Amino acid sequence: MLCILTADPAGNGWGSPKMTDRMQAALASGIRLGIQIDFTLGPAWPLVVPGLSPDSPGMQEELVYGSTVVAGGATFSGPLPEPPPAAPGVTQRSIVAVQAVRCAARCTEAKPVQLRASSSVDLTGSVRNGSLTWTAPSGDPSSALLEALLLHCERE
Repeated sequence: MLCILTADPAGNGWGSPKMTDRMQAALASGIRLGIQIDFTLGPAWPLVVPGLSPDSPGMQEELVYGSTVVAGGATFSGPLPEPPPAAPGVTQRSIVAVQAVRCAARCTEAKPVQLRASSSVDLTGSVRNGSLTWTAPSGDPSSALLEALLLHCERE
C-alpha cells in the first residue's frame, strides 16, 4: 500500500493541484505497469478539505443526549442536561428535543431505566437559551427522567 497524501490542507488539500498531480501520476504508473489502482479517501472524511471544520454544514452528524432524574414535585431549573463531551473541534450543537418521562419504578442514573412511554411530555418549546424550568409531577412513581437530545457534527 502506498500513501500519496498527507494531512496538510495547505499543500495537499482536497482538489489541490498537488493532490491531483499525485493521483494522476499514480494512475498513469498503474496503467503503465498493469496494476489496478484504488483510491480510498478516508476514513477521516473530509480529507483535508480547506475551509471545512467539524461544525461545517454537510458533515456527518451524531445524535447525543444528556439526562437527569427529577424527583416528583421537584423543579428542575437551569441548563439542559449535558451529553458526553463532543470530539475536539466540535463547538456547535442544536436541540432536537427535550422530554420528560415518568419512570416505571424508581428512577436512577443507572441503565437501563424502565420508563412509562404514555407519560412522555415534550418540553422542547419550553427551552429558553439552552435552559429549562420544569416541575415534575408528584405521585407514583415519584420521579421522572429529563432528557435533552442534541445534534452535533461528528468527527471521525
